[in-house]
Amino acid sequence: MKDRLRSLAYLFYLFEVGIFLLLVPWSPFWENNYFVARLGALQVVCLNPFARGFISGLGALHLLVGAIDSLAFIRLERG
Repeated sequence: MKDRLRSLAYLFYLFEVGIFLLLVPWSPFWENNYFVARLGALQVVCLNPFARGFISGLGALHLLVGAIDSLAFIRLERG
């Protein structure tokens, strides 16, 4: 039971972080962030489309790993 809860928490983490990293770099929240507005060097890096794409790619990677691990979890539970 403990391993099952740990696996479900891990899967929840992967999907939650994956969706967050995939969507937030392209939202207005990303541009109106306090730190981005105050630090000029950080603004140049964070508003760069390549940096946004890289972070979104990390989110997509989290979602892919979550999907693969979900299938493995389902197979383990059935078998």
